[in-house]
Amino acid sequence: MADLQEELQGLQTLQTDFARKAEVQDKIAAKKDKIAQIEKSCKNVNIPAPVLEDTNWGLQAALNKCKTDKPVGILWLVAFAFLGAGIYFGGFKNILFGLVNGFLALFGGAMGFIPSIIILALSVFLSRSLWSGATLLWQIVFCVLGLAWQLLAFWVTAIGKKEKKLKKEIEEYKIKAQEEFENAQMMHRREVAKKIKKKEELARPQIEEIYKEIADLRDLEKRIQNKINENPILDNADKNEELVDFVVSLIKRKRATSLSEALRLYDGEKKLEKQEAENKKREEERQAKRIADMRLQFELDKIERDRKAWADLQESNRQFAYQMDMKREQRKQSEELERIRKALEE
Repeated sequence: MADLQEELQGLQTLQTDFARKAEVQDKIAAKKDKIAQIEKSCKNVNIPAPVLEDTNWGLQAALNKCKTDKPVGILWLVAFAFLGAGIYFGGFKNILFGLVNGFLALFGGAMGFIPSIIILALSVFLSRSLWSGATLLWQIVFCVLGLAWQLLAFWVTAIGKKEKKLKKEIEEYKIKAQEEFENAQMMHRREVAKKIKKKEELARPQIEEIYKEIADLRDLEKRIQNKINENPILDNADKNEELVDFVVSLIKRKRATSLSEALRLYDGEKKLEKQEAENKKREEERQAKRIADMRLQFELDKIERDRKAWADLQESNRQFAYQMDMKREQRKQSEELERIRKALEE
C-alpha cells in the first residue's frame, strides 16, 4: 500500500510540474503578445495624410464663363442672315462669295483688330459689284450684317484666345499642385517614420525588460522540465500529461491497484482507441469507395443510355428516309401510269 501511495505521490508531483510548465508557457506567450502590442502601438502614428485638393475653382469658373459667353450661336445667325440676304438680292451665285467673305472675316478676327479692319476693307472691295447694284436699303443691310459678323468674329476669337490661356493656366496649376502633393506625401512619410522611430526608442527599455522576463521564464521552464525528466516514477518516453492524468484517475478511483496495472490499462485503452480509429478509417474508405463505384456505375449507365438513344435516333432516321424513298417511288410509278393512260386515250 505504501508503494502505491509513493507511486501516486510521484505521479501527482508530475501533474504539478506539468501544470507549472503549462502556466510558465502561458506567461511566455502573454509576454510575447505584449511585445507585439507595444510594437504595433509604435507604428500607430496619427498624422493626417496630405490630400490632393482642387482649389483652382476660380480658373475653372472663368473657363466655364468663357464657354457660355462665346456668341457662337449669334455669329452663325448673322452668317445665315448675310447669306440669305445675298441670295435674295443677288441670287445663288453670291453663296460662294459670301462664304469667302465670312472666312476672311474669321481669319481677320483671329489675327487681331487691325488685320480685321484691313480684311473688312478687302471684303468691301471684293463685293463692289454687288454693292454698286444694290439699293440704299440693301447697302445698309449688308453694312450692318457685315459689321456685325466682323465684330462677332473678333469677339469669338478674343474669347477663344482667353479660353486657351485659361486652359494652359489650369494645366500648369494641376502640374504644380501634383508636384506639391507628391512633396507633401514625401514629407508625411518622413514625419511618420520619424515619429515611429521616436516611439520605438521610448518603448525599447520596456521591451528589453519584457525580454529579460521571458528569459527568466524560459530558465524556469527549463528547470521544471529537468525536474520532470529526473522524476523516476515513469520512463521519459511515458512522461506526458495525458498518460499521467489517466493513471492518477485510475488509481484514485481504485480501478488499478498498482502503477504497472494502470499503465497496462492505459495501453489497452490506447490500443482500443487506435483500433477504433483504424476501423473508422477503413469504414470511411469503404464508404468512399462505394460512393465512387456508384458514381462510376451511374456514368456508365448514362453513357449506355445515351448510346442507345443515339442508335434509336439513327434507326428512326433510317426508317423515315426509307419510307420517304418508297413514297417517292410510288408517286413516280403513279405518274408514269397516268402518263401512259393519257397517251392511250389520245
